[in-house]
Amino acid sequence: MIESGRRTTVYSGTNDYTLSSLVRTVANCDACSPDMFHIHRDPDTGLLTYLTPGQIAKFSTPGAGQFSNIGRNFFRLAGYRNLSMSIAKMTRIREGHQLELRLEIQN
Repeated sequence: MIESGRRTTVYSGTNDYTLSSLVRTVANCDACSPDMFHIHRDPDTGLLTYLTPGQIAKFSTPGAGQFSNIGRNFFRLAGYRNLSMSIAKMTRIREGHQLELRLEIQN
């Protein structure tokens, strides 16, 4: 099974709402592409993250009363690949008895 990643939105990191008091504001992003979210290992902590520190630095909070320059659901997370296989061989030994050999591989 191969699936493309889910759509996602990055919101500004501040607690103040720049456009209204009800809706969180989507963050600005300079020179960003929709497919920049890939799994990376953070060199400092060893944790898996979607963005490198350089990519995180591209995000900013829009000014008061302004909209984001990218919009909602602009980014797509990393894709998903899964492989599962099964190989089986059934051999009749005698009446009412059979032998089944099975190899299953799951990712």
